[in-house]
Amino acid sequence: MAITPPAILIEMVLDFRPEMLELLPVLPSALKQGSVSEIKGWNPITIVHLAWDLASKKLAPFFAQNGHRI
Repeated sequence: MAITPPAILIEMVLDFRPEMLELLPVLPSALKQGSVSEIKGWNPITIVHLAWDLASKKLAPFFAQNGHRI
């Protein structure tokens, strides 16, 4: 059984739209650094892994589309 984060947490980190993917749209200031893995969007894009550190201004996203890493 997979454990998935609540939708509200996913929406703080990712905003999936038909033609756009926005990273960290409404991230609370308390989450200055962190990571998420294996989040499926409404489109064929999957976030394989996304790590961020706002203090050092680093963002490391890894995506997949239809099962292939992009």
